[in-house]
Amino acid sequence: MELMKTKKVSIYLRSGEIAPAGYYRILQYTNKIENSNFKIRALLTNNQFKYYLQLEKKHLLSRLFVEMLTYLLINIRVSSFLILDLFRRPDYIILSRVFVPRKMPFFYRIIIKVLLKRSKLIWDFDDHILENKQISKSTFLFFALHSEIIIVTHDYLKLLIPLKFREKVFLLPTTDGDMLNFIGSDVLVTNRRELFKSEIHLVWVATSGNLPHLKKIVPFLEETAKEIAVLRNKTLVLNVVCNLPLKDKTNCLIVNNIKWTREAAISSMLKSHIGLMPLTDSVFSKGKGGFKLVQYISIGLPVIASDVGFNKQVVDDSCGFLIKNDEDKYKWKTDINKICDTWENWSDLSNGAYRRWDNDFSFMENLKTWKEILEIKDETTIKI
Repeated sequence: MELMKTKKVSIYLRSGEIAPAGYYRILQYTNKIENSNFKIRALLTNNQFKYYLQLEKKHLLSRLFVEMLTYLLINIRVSSFLILDLFRRPDYIILSRVFVPRKMPFFYRIIIKVLLKRSKLIWDFDDHILENKQISKSTFLFFALHSEIIIVTHDYLKLLIPLKFREKVFLLPTTDGDMLNFIGSDVLVTNRRELFKSEIHLVWVATSGNLPHLKKIVPFLEETAKEIAVLRNKTLVLNVVCNLPLKDKTNCLIVNNIKWTREAAISSMLKSHIGLMPLTDSVFSKGKGGFKLVQYISIGLPVIASDVGFNKQVVDDSCGFLIKNDEDKYKWKTDINKICDTWENWSDLSNGAYRRWDNDFSFMENLKTWKEILEIKDETTIKI
């Protein structure tokens, strides 16, 4: 068989394997593809990124100082990486969201244009990065113009791209390949069933920027916990997996604050019964890719989510329930009760959740798409 030329690929992302967007949308696939030489260009090291995530704990002046220092550090690192790539001459440059957050210095455009005489730019983003000010409009248009391929999670984000560039767009939902090792595990089902006899575990996995969404439904979860304690003699537990804790006081609802790591998130989902994704209806929320819902159903968790944006394309009645934020607030209680009324109810939705993931958000299908994008032939060995 004719030997394939090894592709050189430089990947620019926020931080190694810690930042979710970079890992789940890019790195988890590149780890399983041969015949490519991937070079990771992280805007921040893992330790720097962890420190940055704790900004909300700091006083205003400290936050401003850290923000400025981080911006300077990112510019030094990214400038160095781009210069190195001028000599490396990668076949592809994969960009997760932005090279530099918010305001990209103009000289980057000059370097990027020189680079793209020999390299192809693949630009991936999974949030409304214009709405949350991660990128300026002029830089957004610059990437739209100069990208060979643009990858987004769904049609709402595709519509942000000017019409003349939309033929470049691939739709690729974010999914999770880490759960493949647990699929079909009898031990997993047995453990969940044993726990179900005395406790119902809810799980919410997200970064601290999403805590306001969760806080809005805590009163309804507290009320649900009281009802479940009286009518079912069970304890309702909320596992909050986040870089910062949920500090709301509750009486009947047990809140477990778990510091986010990839391993902690997996462990919490494995021992839970329902995945939650509340969202406030906003322009930014409409751009979100519903990844946590996809992650929940990949491990057979029934889900309850706000009826907002891409959530509507993830959740159907085979795997859970959608809730209209302003009208159906008490449905958080009724839907938790429906799912956990009997083990059979839970089991049917759990099986439906996995089928939903396998049919519409398959890791292997996404991996196949990445192979096509990077022009890697079917003969490539995939390591699972």
